[in-house]
Amino acid sequence: MKKLLAPLTSLVLILSLCSATVSNAATWTPPNREDRSQQLITVGNTYWPRVGSVVNIGSHPNGSKLSTMNRGCFGVYPWPNYDNFKCGKEEVLAQWKEVQRQNDPSLLSARLTMPNCESDRDTFCISDVRIGKSGESSTATFDRYLKEDSLNVNHSSPAIPEIGLPHGGTPGIWRAQSAAHAGESDSFVVNVEYVTTWHLQTNPKGALEWLPWYDNLKMEVVPFSITPKSELKKYVKPSTAVTSAILDIGGYECKDPVFVEYITCGEQEYFSPDTNVGVTIRMDKSASGWFIGRLANPNITIEPFAWDYNINSISISGDAITIPKLAVFAVRGDPGFTTTTPKFIGDNYSSDPIAQKMWEPFRILAKDKASGYATVWSLDIFGISPPCYIGINRVLGIITTNALAYQGVPTFPKLNSPIEYSVVGMHYNADGSVTKGVFNMVINSDLARCLYNLPKEPLQANVAIIYPDGGASSVATVILREDKEQGWVHLAASNFTFSNPTIKVTFEKEGTKPALAVSKSAAAVTKTIICLKGKVSKTVTGAKSLCPAGYKKK
Repeated sequence: MKKLLAPLTSLVLILSLCSATVSNAATWTPPNREDRSQQLITVGNTYWPRVGSVVNIGSHPNGSKLSTMNRGCFGVYPWPNYDNFKCGKEEVLAQWKEVQRQNDPSLLSARLTMPNCESDRDTFCISDVRIGKSGESSTATFDRYLKEDSLNVNHSSPAIPEIGLPHGGTPGIWRAQSAAHAGESDSFVVNVEYVTTWHLQTNPKGALEWLPWYDNLKMEVVPFSITPKSELKKYVKPSTAVTSAILDIGGYECKDPVFVEYITCGEQEYFSPDTNVGVTIRMDKSASGWFIGRLANPNITIEPFAWDYNINSISISGDAITIPKLAVFAVRGDPGFTTTTPKFIGDNYSSDPIAQKMWEPFRILAKDKASGYATVWSLDIFGISPPCYIGINRVLGIITTNALAYQGVPTFPKLNSPIEYSVVGMHYNADGSVTKGVFNMVINSDLARCLYNLPKEPLQANVAIIYPDGGASSVATVILREDKEQGWVHLAASNFTFSNPTIKVTFEKEGTKPALAVSKSAAAVTKTIICLKGKVSKTVTGAKSLCPAGYKKK
């Protein structure tokens, strides 16, 4: 299943941040940038087509492993490591028995796209979508599903009640006339997908049973516009190594595709400023952990579903958030670009640990400056067990940021210690102004109090921004409020700067003296300087930008 998900979305969220910001930016001999055989054009912020639902068999029903490929049941999966065998219900049921015989959950899994709820009693479906201007009432109307028999779109998969497998559909197109986006259209692709596996669990009667587990939930609303075939360029295979989102669709070029239907290219657009988006789904209570992603001023409501105690109605809303974009032109021989494969970083891969290892080479080539902007809305949920138990199957909170790269699930070192969260970004915006960071946390109020052994009394938050060189800064703006009815504490911190700070948050009883001391030097913003030692230069970025021993500031 990991192979199935990897090309589509970044689902591994543990970062390996660089411990220092000193980079050997000018210790190499500049290569010949005109030599086309050496060019690596690297483009960030890329979307790939949404592909619908698939049930994946990782072995033959008799237990023998497939030699080279996996089976994608009920649909044709468009990636080369999956064959096109359309296995049906009988094969899936046989494989489910094989999971039990071999005690191996990896033998059967499904990645399902939620369809729309067609009745008040439907579950594992989208019950509502709202898109409109921030601060105003909003609504959206379902138009249609993506066509199942077109390029890069799977067939839907039927429900198999015998093993608890819900129906899987294809992404839907929604329209919101009051929220036209940058593509001068009112059309949006709404994609909610999740992964189903089977594990030995305790059933409601207290006995062990092989039951489905629903995880890796992803929500996204993506504006798009249709490019007519008459306006599509002829596809030309690049003569150089290029990393970008350009698909060959019948000999034509489709750039940044959200979906592809025959020779119709649904190209990704961005939200207009001040757009608010909300999505409500009906999902099994096993959907637990942290929602991580891209939106501002998030709100969440979780209520039991009236017709089924095991189902929750989960509603998440927030403003589309503007994040920096990054694109660089590299050649072999640039620092960090010595291999034959182009390197890549983008907003939908922002939490990929591979992107983190690539960060400094990108920073050098981009001169610590973003190349543009994107206004987006998306979330992923990831399970984690914090050091404080508040019950099973509970959503712990939401974390969102405008950073180019971010940690994913927060770090809980131990009880009564700060919650830590690392972010990375370019120091400058595309227009040359200093990038101002935004960090939102909505945390389960029981968890916030449990972590710090606090009574049910008003809380205060203490936030510090710590930089790798030891510098710290106060956050210029911190907003805290508690929704006691829904049981959430909302924290918003903004106006900090990049390159790669760690955000530390503690919750305390209101009126308590802050436990996180912040140095007077904290008010200093990060800056970038160039240090020279003979013909060798180094770039240093941080709150305390000092040259290493033996180097002089340029």
